[in-house]
Amino acid sequence: MPQNLNLKPITLPMQLKFGEEPQTIFHNNLKALKVELVDYPSRADALKVAWHYVKATWADQPEETDSFGKE
Repeated sequence: MPQNLNLKPITLPMQLKFGEEPQTIFHNNLKALKVELVDYPSRADALKVAWHYVKATWADQPEETDSFGKE
């Protein structure tokens, strides 16, 4: 593959941080959450939705996700 040797170096707007230790602090705030489930789908409806998600990953056409069986 040919290379363009006439490219000009670019200047980034930020300083690169290679070799520096990260200073990120993670806090677990899950105990502060309170969730109340007010509605949920039936098992059959949830299976239909899951089926469409799974089939959509490989289907070439949308109608290929319409068949739903026990298998």
